[in-house]
Amino acid sequence: MQTLSTLAEVIEMVRQHERSGVPLFVRYSRGPEIDGRNGRSRDHVTGALHSGLSAVALLSIEETYRESDDPVEQFDGVYYIDYRLDDSIIRNTDERIAARLVEYVSLMFSGLSGTICWLCTGEIVGRDSDGAFCLANVAPVASVAIDALEEARAVERANR
Repeated sequence: MQTLSTLAEVIEMVRQHERSGVPLFVRYSRGPEIDGRNGRSRDHVTGALHSGLSAVALLSIEETYRESDDPVEQFDGVYYIDYRLDDSIIRNTDERIAARLVEYVSLMFSGLSGTICWLCTGEIVGRDSDGAFCLANVAPVASVAIDALEEARAVERANR
């Protein structure tokens, strides 16, 4: 699995997947090999198993695959919520990618030994208890280096 060292490399990877029509997701875990053994994420508070591996879409499914005034729409039996409720939420796409990339970066420093950030594709099978997508048939694409995450955190903080 290749490692993306800069935020620009992550953004280019997201754009490549966007052009091919395949959404790209980010996960924080001990990596695809260990995740592949379980195939499902566990809620850290309740211990309940999710329907798949939890992951955050780097370009939201809502923004990429539809334009609608209706805040909720159904695709293939899964409801997607459009969080673009007012203009203050809409930001530059690169800034949204940076913000989503580091949404769960705290997991790397929360005592879960060996946690890495990695990008993947997969089939959406539901939502987890935090509202993130649950994926099945997950395919690893790349890992993300700490330097790229630090760049993304700086962008996210500058645009709060």
